[in-house]
Amino acid sequence: MTKEKLNVESVTAKAFYLTDEDGKVRCELSSTKSRGETVIMFRMTDNDGDPLVSIEASSSRSVVSVSSPSDENAVRLMSDTNGNAVVVCNSKGWPRINIGKDKITFFDDSANPIRTLNSKGE
Repeated sequence: MTKEKLNVESVTAKAFYLTDEDGKVRCELSSTKSRGETVIMFRMTDNDGDPLVSIEASSSRSVVSVSSPSDENAVRLMSDTNGNAVVVCNSKGWPRINIGKDKITFFDDSANPIRTLNSKGE
């Protein structure tokens, strides 16, 4: 496959997709509307289309997510209007551990809180 050079000063689009040799989308850079605000998303996927790394940004929050290739767990770094958090999620995307500014919350398999420790160790 020959590579052609494209010389332009700017490109305007709502999305860019990088595909593999089989035509599967492996990387996406997009701008969408969600709940009335613009969300900018960068997402890289595995062979099955499941996200491995994603970065999302809007006027109300920013999220960086890293998933294991086996899709068993994910870690999210989040910052929103409620504060900052590091969240460890299960394969369904539900939180298992949420580490916030003043507390750590542990969840069961259905995302129900089972224990919270505050900054005083209680």
